[in-house]
Amino acid sequence: MALGAMGAPVFTNLSGGFHKFLSLTGGFIWGFLLLALMCGLGNTKAWSKREALFALLCGICGVILCHLCGIIQFSALSQSDPLTAVLISSLPYLPKDILSVIAAYFTAKTVKKRL
Repeated sequence: MALGAMGAPVFTNLSGGFHKFLSLTGGFIWGFLLLALMCGLGNTKAWSKREALFALLCGICGVILCHLCGIIQFSALSQSDPLTAVLISSLPYLPKDILSVIAAYFTAKTVKKRL
């Protein structure tokens, strides 16, 4: 996020700059901080079934928080109602994002086991 804010082309369409944080989809960038925090909370040294479920739930809650931030900013800047913002900016991407968190969980589990 810091590199993107300084202008490195790490955001959509290889763009960068602090103005991206203030754009229609900038809320998703801010929300990524909450996603990272939630995934970090779910990270444990052990991998019992209970801890695995907790890690997955933390990640999914992080995705939901990230999308909530994105929806709020999109709705405010586009002056649209929240339902329209959900349908345009969040719903098409939500399944992919949840599957990405699940895939990241299983990847992390494998890497931790091998380390």
